[in-house]
Formats: sequence, structure tokens, C-alpha cells
Amino acid sequence: MDQLGLVPVLGKHIMQQNGYLAGNQNERLEDLHNMYADLTVKAIWCIRGGFGATHLLPYLDYKLIKKHPKVLLGYSDITALHCALSTRLAFSNFHSPVASSEMTPYTLEQLRNIIFGTSGQLVKIGTSQENDDFIGEGKTVFERYVISPGQAHGILWGGNLSLLAALCGTPYLKVNRDFLLFLEDIEEAPYRIDRMITQLLQVLPLHLLKGIVLGVFEGCEKKADTASQTLKEMMIDKFSHLSIPVVYGFPFGHILHQCTLPFGAEAILDTESFSLTVKLP
Repeated sequence: MDQLGLVPVLGKHIMQQNGYLAGNQNERLEDLHNMYADLTVKAIWCIRGGFGATHLLPYLDYKLIKKHPKVLLGYSDITALHCALSTRLAFSNFHSPVASSEMTPYTLEQLRNIIFGTSGQLVKIGTSQENDDFIGEGKTVFERYVISPGQAHGILWGGNLSLLAALCGTPYLKVNRDFLLFLEDIEEAPYRIDRMITQLLQVLPLHLLKGIVLGVFEGCEKKADTASQTLKEMMIDKFSHLSIPVVYGFPFGHILHQCTLPFGAEAILDTESFSLTVKLP
């Protein structure tokens, strides 16, 4: 935070632990609501993605949050909060590194460009040379490729695939505008990713889906000596028939060098330049 000139205000229960959760449900809700109510707090930056964000959705004080709107930053399980606030309040938040992420020069530059930009400003998000360097080391998960070429316009909507799949059938997963779906995940076998993508595509309004931006699915390659498609084969299989622009390997996900995406902001995907041009909310 020092690198960005930000002054942290810590939640009362920030050090709590309840097994795999950061405290019990009431403690986590109290911290989140207190941050929205505190007029000195300008933004809420989640320390980690963590587990259990979906627990909070029915109990969020949406009237309080609407009265004191401020941006929420984070990714992974924070996808659940982004979706709920977008659905219930039409809020645009930031799919970004969490506050405990290591801030590499690329990550820091991308974060700064987005969160300190002005409303209506156009920001172009391109590839990360640091991620591209991994390809030469044989880490095929970092390979970037175009599944279907073209250009598409819509609002950025998505996040962690596992969380989006978990929200299917709930009132917190709705999109009613032309959208660019962005997805990432970690440590999931190709067949599990296949299943979650299938579920998501059966729930989302495909007539509004204009393009797909796939991040780096770290740790999701097929295991040796298993009867499985490769991650790339599966991705091409799932998306090539949709007749919309689709790319894999955009610099976001559970990786070191990652960009920040404004959830709910207008953007243009261009597969030729492998870039997103985002209009800041």
C-alpha cells in the first residue's frame, strides 16, 4: 500500500481465524459493514481472496452499501461480492490483486492506471512480458492464444470460474447487458473446468455474450499419464463454436504479474492486438 500512497485502516477482526475462514460470519460481516459506514474510508481492499465470501451475500446490508458507495478491490472468492454488488446495486468494482499480493512492477503499474484513472478515461490493457517469459520455460499454462479472432464490445463481467459456478441458481448471478466474460481459476483438472464452464454457459444469457477473455489457469494442466484433454484442447473445444472473439492467457488470475479489470466497465476486446481497451467507470 505504501507504494500507492495509501493509508490502511484495518478491520477489527482482521486477524481472526475460524478453521479455513477468516473469523465467523458475523465478524466478517461486521468488518465489511464498518468499512462501508466509515466516512474516512475511500476504498475497501480485501487482504485475501479467502473462503466463505458466498456466506455473506444474503446478509449484506445493501441499503448501507448503497448509501455509502465505495470501490471494492480483490479477486478469487471476492468474485462473489463483485457479482452480488453488481446484481443488486449495479456497482462497478475492481477485479484486482488482493492487498497481500506481491506487487511486481507490472502488477503495480496496471493497478495504478485503473484505480487512479479518471471516469471516462480509456485505458488499454495489454500482455505482460513477464508472463510471456514463462512460455520459454515450458510452462504451457502461460501460453497465450486466440481461439476465435475478432473485436467485441461489452461490459466486463466475470471472475473466478469456481465462484461463478457456485453462484449459478442464486439471485446474485445476473447480467442484463452486452458483456465480455472474463474467467480464471487455479488447481482444477481440465474435466472440472469443462463441467463448470458448461454449467455457466447454460445459465448465462448467451445472446448478450459478445466475447470471452480467459486468464491464466495456473495449475490446471492435465496430469501426466491421465486420460484427459489438455487445458488448451478443452478450451478450444468449449469456446470455438460460439462465433464470438475468444482469447486465452490474458494477464490475470492466481499469478504473480496480473492486471486489474474494472468489473462492470465498458471495454473493447481486440484479439489481433491481444488487448482490452477499458472505459473507466
